[in-house]
Amino acid sequence: MANWPLNTNKEVRKLMEEKRVPRWKIANYYGVHTNTVGNWFRHEFSEDKKAEMIKVINEIAESS
Repeated sequence: MANWPLNTNKEVRKLMEEKRVPRWKIANYYGVHTNTVGNWFRHEFSEDKKAEMIKVINEIAESS
């Protein structure tokens, strides 16, 4: 996570770190490239997208 240059989506990034969910697992969930997920994080998520990402991170963490 340290290689993401911008300081956006702090809450989601923190959850990813706490739950130990790497970017590549999110990419696999959505069926996209890891770089695509990195691009998503460059801009602040809408409240709906943020809620969706939190749900996805929790689902991935529970299934791991």
